[in-house]
Amino acid sequence: MRKALVFFSCLLLCGCLQSKEHLSFTKDGSGTLEVHLMVPEGTLTMIDSTMGAMVKGMAQAFGAGGKDMPPSVAEEMFSSQDEMFKKAKKVGLNITFKSYAKEIKDKNLYVDYTIGFDDVNKLLQSGLLMTHLALAKNDQGQIVAVLKKDKKKAEESKGQVAAGAEGGEAPQQGQKPETPQEKEMKEKFMKALSQFEIEFRLTMPTPVENVTGMFVKDGADTVSFSLKGDIFKDKTLIDKFYGAGDQETQAVASGEGIAFALPTLAEAMAEVPSEDISSAGSSSAVAAQGAEGGNLSLGQVLEKTEPPAQENKGRIKQFPSGTRVKVTMKDGEIIEGKLVEQTKEYVRVDSVGLPMTYFTELIWKLDEAGSDDAQKSQ
Repeated sequence: MRKALVFFSCLLLCGCLQSKEHLSFTKDGSGTLEVHLMVPEGTLTMIDSTMGAMVKGMAQAFGAGGKDMPPSVAEEMFSSQDEMFKKAKKVGLNITFKSYAKEIKDKNLYVDYTIGFDDVNKLLQSGLLMTHLALAKNDQGQIVAVLKKDKKKAEESKGQVAAGAEGGEAPQQGQKPETPQEKEMKEKFMKALSQFEIEFRLTMPTPVENVTGMFVKDGADTVSFSLKGDIFKDKTLIDKFYGAGDQETQAVASGEGIAFALPTLAEAMAEVPSEDISSAGSSSAVAAQGAEGGNLSLGQVLEKTEPPAQENKGRIKQFPSGTRVKVTMKDGEIIEGKLVEQTKEYVRVDSVGLPMTYFTELIWKLDEAGSDDAQKSQ
């Protein structure tokens, strides 16, 4: 069920927020992670409008009644300390908050925090770090910090950006035109996508000996890189962020006195699994109150809705691209629009001028728009 949030991970990591991260670790593997996030109004609006109803509906279905749901699903995604602790616990990482603050200013969300951790290897597995960093030791025993390559995620993100850049088409016959609210939401979201800004700093416990790619030396033991611009105009920004550019980004430091184990360089250079969405931000799951009285994450709530493999047979019909379809979600939400793409795992439907992805696991039924009415009239 981790794929349930893949679409939003692509969006969040291709310019829907601005982030600054500073990772620092010592010779025993412990250290601190300092994070500053700015989530634009358009991103908050888009996530709340598309996921808010689904999450609240599922929470109600499993006994929460929606009363304990946060007012903004998007805000919870980026600022929940509980979810950060859950991510850490999942990989056996111990963290403590040294500082934490969040505020809504000019309708944008600002989140600033610093956490201490006990194992940098586990931190990199937890998803608490947005940058796709890996640490390793090379044949000479040196520490190598390298940006992982994920060409598939880069292509997916560029596809989402390209779809957004195309904008909405004129309403077809029988298709409802955009409402003023939908148009405003899309404009805000497009603006958010154009505000790509990522900064990353890394402080190692030993002197940095050389750097390649985007890394530049900021001091004897510190390197950094920054990416900023309009990803509609410069698609190379996405390639660079996912390490998919022509030149590898590495920082090599002395391994003298390092008291914790590191993987080999070959292991660290392996591409990120396409199903792994753990790097979707500070928190990619939303707390919901379960019927048993415990707190369920969004992923756990969605897990309860996963049907047997044969259950979708006959309900999820196949249609050619361009067909007007009606998507009925398991939480009762209905989406009508033009089918952009359909695979076994998801469908992409353009209902507001911006193609959105809906995963088969969450779809109850996919029909041609108007087919139910036609059947009833017969």
